[in-house]
Amino acid sequence: MKLPKGSPRWLCLFLLLLMGATAVHAAGYRELYSSLAREFGVSDARSKAFLTWANHTSDQCKSRRDPSLQGGVDCIRTVVHGDNGVRFDSLAASSEMDLFPDRVVQTGKGSCLPVSFLVAILAESMGVTIVPVSLPGHVYLNFPSGINWEPNREGFRYSDEEYRKKYDVDPGRGRMAYKLSVSEFEGLFRYEIANRLQASKRNAQAIVQYRKAQTLSRDPTIPGNLALVLESSGERDVALKLLDSVWKAGARSEELVWNRAIMMLRAGRPPVDVQLLVEDAQGRRIDSERLQMLVRKIQEASP
Repeated sequence: MKLPKGSPRWLCLFLLLLMGATAVHAAGYRELYSSLAREFGVSDARSKAFLTWANHTSDQCKSRRDPSLQGGVDCIRTVVHGDNGVRFDSLAASSEMDLFPDRVVQTGKGSCLPVSFLVAILAESMGVTIVPVSLPGHVYLNFPSGINWEPNREGFRYSDEEYRKKYDVDPGRGRMAYKLSVSEFEGLFRYEIANRLQASKRNAQAIVQYRKAQTLSRDPTIPGNLALVLESSGERDVALKLLDSVWKAGARSEELVWNRAIMMLRAGRPPVDVQLLVEDAQGRRIDSERLQMLVRKIQEASP
């Protein structure tokens, strides 16, 4: 787009923001990988080599003797965990680059998110539609016909009910299970990128990724983490307004209550307001020992 000569600076900035806000997101997991790889500096040679490997692998699985869906799932399992020896390692994704699926193939290890990303690309290359499912602190894959893939146990099949119990899913307490679109998976990926940027004290970059993740995901944990980074960067008022808006929109979780309560106290809001906030959460079955401890401290400090 070419602007008239002498256009005001604010108009240029507005149009740049508008173009960013209306950008088309990836239609599939291969396209998403390519887009993220370019953004985060994965070399063209590395990304092309990975996609060539994915094409070759999917062709092998499509030509298998067993044409059933289960046969395809078993083939992916053999390739990922047998031929390439990929194993779960919770410490494997310590840096943002470890979240990319090509790194999983390269190192033979990965946590739930990059392994899920890898399997999603392979399944998509075979023409199989899968749905990632986000749980508190975890993600797994759902294939058609109700076949679940557990990335931390080499494709083991838990039932949906087993997942709900294992990860204590309870919408009333803000512990949600979300079926993710490709865009929402991108939001989860960017959220995890932001967490690693924040852990390495790159707060400005982390804030950018948290904000992008927030536009793509329904998860209230994302604005909560964003608020903490904003506060640590000297933007407490902005952070508290963000948490207030999330709360008013109806989001509820133990983590959100804790972060909002602590930030309210740091901002000098009346302790009684914080106590009412926590007691309201406890009335909604959002409770924990640290919330009870917070109420006791407020009560002890009250005249």
